[in-house]
Amino acid sequence: MKGIRVAAVMTVLAAVLVPSYAGDWPGWRGPTRNGLATDATPLLDALPEGGPKKLWESEPLHGRGGGGHGSPVVAEGRVYVFADWGYNVPKEDRVITANVLNAYGYAPDMPAELSSKVEQARTSEERTKLDRRTLNPWINEWLKANVPEKQKKFRGAAQTRLRAAAQAVPLDVLAKMATVKDKVFPNQQALDQWFKDNGIDDATRKEAIRRVKTTNPASRDFVVCLDAETGKTLWKTEVPSKGGQSHEASTTPVVADGRVYVITASSAVVCLDAKTGNEIWKKTPFEKRSSVHSSVLVADGVVVASSARGTVGLDAGSGEPLWEAKKVRADDPSPVAWKSGNQTCVLINSRKLTCLDAKSGRVYWEAPGGGSATPAVVGDYLACIFRRKLVVYKLAADKAEELWTMEFNEDYASPLIYEGHVYAIGTPRGKKEGRAVCVELATGKVKWDADPAGAPTCASPVVADDKLVSFATHDLLLTKASPDKYQELGRHKIGGSGWPSPAIADGKLFCRIGTKVVCYDLAKQ
Repeated sequence: MKGIRVAAVMTVLAAVLVPSYAGDWPGWRGPTRNGLATDATPLLDALPEGGPKKLWESEPLHGRGGGGHGSPVVAEGRVYVFADWGYNVPKEDRVITANVLNAYGYAPDMPAELSSKVEQARTSEERTKLDRRTLNPWINEWLKANVPEKQKKFRGAAQTRLRAAAQAVPLDVLAKMATVKDKVFPNQQALDQWFKDNGIDDATRKEAIRRVKTTNPASRDFVVCLDAETGKTLWKTEVPSKGGQSHEASTTPVVADGRVYVITASSAVVCLDAKTGNEIWKKTPFEKRSSVHSSVLVADGVVVASSARGTVGLDAGSGEPLWEAKKVRADDPSPVAWKSGNQTCVLINSRKLTCLDAKSGRVYWEAPGGGSATPAVVGDYLACIFRRKLVVYKLAADKAEELWTMEFNEDYASPLIYEGHVYAIGTPRGKKEGRAVCVELATGKVKWDADPAGAPTCASPVVADDKLVSFATHDLLLTKASPDKYQELGRHKIGGSGWPSPAIADGKLFCRIGTKVVCYDLAKQ
């Protein structure tokens, strides 16, 4: 009966969310944005030796460099993924910045006595005898013995100099470089000539310019569509990018009514035709651009998008703005839908957990929240990891009542609510092993608390056919979704960064691994 009740709740929520075919995985964390698969395909009872059968891998989604951590989604026989390709382009000019000087341990206001100690220690015979294993303990002991609390701001510079040892750029050279800090040299030749004119030898020059930037960051954003049966690229559409940036966005597309919706690294919200990739509309609803890692929600004809600049509701058909909630800022967690009676609500984890009306953006209530995880909702229950605590709320039209909480060391991965229990994966403080827990939903009673081998990743687990699919370091991990005991059903090394979450559709597992999407067969034969 319990399984029937859960299925009924998911059916209602799926009707509110994006329409999807049976077995589809049309958005972040699946058809109901809680990690639960609606696919009834029986899965393997255990991973075979050598791992599951690889059906295909796509061509590279982008060139060399990072591509973000967006997860794949599956709808109507197609796979969609967002790639934020970060790469570097050569730059002509050269600039000695404060960051360059700091990278060499330059601290002109360091007391002369301390500076002298550092310089003697870094070239000492004791320092030359250290290896990788003994270096860090020696540096820590030296800093503790020689840098008093009142001079603690110099510990970083001292550590840098001690680590560089005899290869450190001499302080008098750094002082000369500081006289031209932020000066723009038109090219490398001009910078080299400056070193020559100041009597700096070639070996020192080479070390001193090693930190000077020779490239600028750049990026291009794509939505890529693949054939779910073969992995063949069907179309690839470029969408607005943020341009130069230090890290890539991790947004995931959502497919609804024959359209693909995505928020890009530049905070633009784009709607594409799911079959052709042609742009239908594009909006820039946020006043300032900011990197975004959340994924848009489509509920009751409204596209809800969150960023560090606030949250907006757009008409799914036209992209026209419907409402704005500037104070509800969430660039990591994604909005989720919750049905309260006849009212469709949107729940967003920001500094607080906020409940809004999907149609108007009206705020109904707020509750303690925070962190980067996306809530999981089943019926009127919500589970999330808020600031390294696993928390369960009972939701109502006017409030969220906390049922229980437990310490849980995780920042990004979201938990699951399945068959009356909460499953979560994270890492205990001070340990390299992972941590997996199963807790009774209504009471907070811990049913099991395990330490799987291998550190967990930021990917959120999913469940299908009574099995948890997750990652531990670079391993695919299959676990029994049962409160009876922690039972691994197999693991297999598949690589990847561990950030994108998997998708399950028709017994197949779709993973973002490196520059590609890879499809595995998990169906029971």
